[in-house]
Amino acid sequence: MTIDEDPPLASPRGDVGEPFRRRVAHLWWISATRGAIALLLGVSMLFVSGSPEQVATYLAIYWLSGGLLTLRFAWAIRPRKGFVLASVAGWVAVGASSFILLRGALSNVLEPGTVIDVAGIAAIAMGALRLVGAFALEQRTGNRWTLGGLVLGALEIGLGILLVAVDVISPAVVKIIAAWAFASGTILVIEAVRIRGAGRSLKPES
Repeated sequence: MTIDEDPPLASPRGDVGEPFRRRVAHLWWISATRGAIALLLGVSMLFVSGSPEQVATYLAIYWLSGGLLTLRFAWAIRPRKGFVLASVAGWVAVGASSFILLRGALSNVLEPGTVIDVAGIAAIAMGALRLVGAFALEQRTGNRWTLGGLVLGALEIGLGILLVAVDVISPAVVKIIAAWAFASGTILVIEAVRIRGAGRSLKPES
């Protein structure tokens, strides 16, 4: 969830009303929470042994929490156009993370490497949806693509490609994942601050 701040929550085409912009601004805490969880993920990755099982579990917990928060955002903006896209992104995150967390029931047919591949494919899908979401926001409001949405989407796609490409979760790969988590968390927290600041610039409800 990212919003350009120049001008704050502006709508040159007039198709996004102020009540909707105010509703989105009130949800700044979703980006803040996702950012905090991502930063915690980064810290956690510094202490894992590097086994595929641990890496997959930490990523699944992050995506599950992020997916649930995205669904909360989608529910709040319904029935706007972004509702469908946000819902799809949320359910993809929840579905992929649930599959990874419940992999014990499929241990007879799933190898650790397969779990990492699933995590990688999920990351690519979620990154692509994030990029599409940034494009959809630009189409509806006339604003530029938000830097946060582009960077977050690109980072998630890059992470997915890395997870699919590697056969072994080496210490170097763990450090890359930690760096991704720190970068994503920082961007999300910054976006939360921007969204909250943009919301304060709106006229109070009469």
